[in-house]
Amino acid sequence: MRAYDLQIFSDYIHNQKSAPDKIDLNNFDIDRQYNDFVISRDLDGIIISKFGDNKWNFEPYISNPSQYPICDFEKFIAQNHIDEAKKLMLLLMIHGYGRNGSQYSVVTLQGYFRSVLIPMAQFAKKINIQLYNVFEDSNYLLQYIESSCTNRMKTSNLLAILSFLHNHSNAKTKINYKQNKELLQKAQ
Repeated sequence: MRAYDLQIFSDYIHNQKSAPDKIDLNNFDIDRQYNDFVISRDLDGIIISKFGDNKWNFEPYISNPSQYPICDFEKFIAQNHIDEAKKLMLLLMIHGYGRNGSQYSVVTLQGYFRSVLIPMAQFAKKINIQLYNVFEDSNYLLQYIESSCTNRMKTSNLLAILSFLHNHSNAKTKINYKQNKELLQKAQ
């Protein structure tokens, strides 16, 4: 593996056959992501999910069989928001790290998907804007917080994603997020 290659789910791979495709970080551009990029393989190396699929199965990378391993974009997210939702999920998989320095687990990714991406995509659909527009406009983000951050988990997961966006350049994420401290205080 070259020094600039990244193996997503490296902390959760049971054997090399089950590894997703590696990311060349020197040439990575989220807007040039190929639909045939392998998101997951089973223990025998058979492809389960690709970036172009609207259902990603993370079963080989879960640590507990009771965890739900599927991100079903098509079932929960309007068609015109799926591309942006998948790109943000992949960014979280590539660049997201927990407190102990490990890559995000499937449980963490599922939490972000279910408590932030799904409701935010529904909010964006309701007001007829793109998903990324919610992150890029403080007024939309405030409306989203007031209408959808109904419990501590949703609020903390949103704040984690906003922190992720703040810590990564807009050029890398292709999301023009600008941190608004007043808005963050209202969210807490």
